[in-house]
Amino acid sequence: NNSTGQDLDDLEKRFGTSLMYGKRVCGSSDLKFSAIPELNVFKKTTGGDPVDAEFKGESAFSFIYKGVLWFCGNRIPKFGGDDGTWVYDRIISLQCHNIIPEEKRDPLLLEKLYAERSGVMYKAIQ
Repeated sequence: NNSTGQDLDDLEKRFGTSLMYGKRVCGSSDLKFSAIPELNVFKKTTGGDPVDAEFKGESAFSFIYKGVLWFCGNRIPKFGGDDGTWVYDRIISLQCHNIIPEEKRDPLLLEKLYAERSGVMYKAIQ
């Protein structure tokens, strides 16, 4: 209940920021491969600045996002427009080169991780 799933480029759309309002985690489990033209919301949320939001049919408002943006993918996305080092410095990249062979994979791993989700998130944020 404290998370929302959406791609990084969806945050820039008209109602994109309303989905993250009141949530602790916002992100995507598999970031689509595409160039992201604008990063205004990404820079505002990672910089602690107010973000404008609007629910459909309601008045717009501003809020400061206090959660974590979490995006999983095979590579860091390409950014259009503002793509200096100050943008990439806001990203903590965690690489996983340890591929487990099919025969050694735990079929219950997803359930085990889900049971420990609070601890996993706590460790990841630290």
